[in-house]
Amino acid sequence: MRALAILALALASCSNLIGINTFSTASDASALDAPASSIDAAAIADAPTNDAAVDAKLGTPDARLPDAHSVECGNNVVEPPEECDNGVVDTSGCNGDTAGAVSFGVECRFPACGDGYTNAAAGEVCDDRNGISCGTCNATCSGSITPTAASGRVAYIGANATTALDGVTITIADGINPTLTFEFDDNASVAIGNVAVAYAVGDAPSTVATKLSNTINGLGSTFLISATSSQKNVNLTHDRKTSLGNRTITTSDATLIGSIQGMSGGMAGDCTTGTGCVMGDDCASGVCTANVCQ
Repeated sequence: MRALAILALALASCSNLIGINTFSTASDASALDAPASSIDAAAIADAPTNDAAVDAKLGTPDARLPDAHSVECGNNVVEPPEECDNGVVDTSGCNGDTAGAVSFGVECRFPACGDGYTNAAAGEVCDDRNGISCGTCNATCSGSITPTAASGRVAYIGANATTALDGVTITIADGINPTLTFEFDDNASVAIGNVAVAYAVGDAPSTVATKLSNTINGLGSTFLISATSSQKNVNLTHDRKTSLGNRTITTSDATLIGSIQGMSGGMAGDCTTGTGCVMGDDCASGVCTANVCQ
């Protein structure tokens, strides 16, 4: 009898030990079938489990919660894809967090002429997104270029027009369209390809200048130079702000056509198609779309 009593106590003890690792109620057992969202994910993530059924339901502990850390430019910690991180402000060796304001993705990256962001701490005074000698900024981003239209002048320096003016030519280029040769004409006959400037024998010098000016302006968009006359002079201005407009002007008769000042002073507006840009004045075409010259 005593032996039976001892055996009964041993069985009861084992039962209690086994109960520690089993579900005590039906509601506890149903926890495995509950949606993941109804379970305290933070508690699970912090509490490791060897229960394959739980892991299958919720995923492994490391996968249950998203990574709470994200890259932060300006915290003085270099984290991929950052190239550097010297804090919020720009330094000579790193673009600060404020670089993100231009939406070029250059914050916490090494300063680079042509990245579209002007880092003054790195000695940049401009950045037209190309890093070459064209547009509104030089090749090292150390000097800005003010977009300017080229200008020039020609003058009729003869007396009242005579037949001697017939056939005299003036050659002018806008640097973008084909070069044109203007030919004075008093008999409706000019060389093939030349632009006729009709005049009449006896025209005063100011009248000759006005007729040349009107002929130039009559070409419209096919010739990007505009003209105004003042007495015997014809003043020329390029229609675009571009260094491409800097061109010489020549004549076939310097005794009648004088005071020639070639087109000069044009700046910027000379980047080719496909080159980075920030404005139309960077481009030879005058068009900058999505930061690329068209």
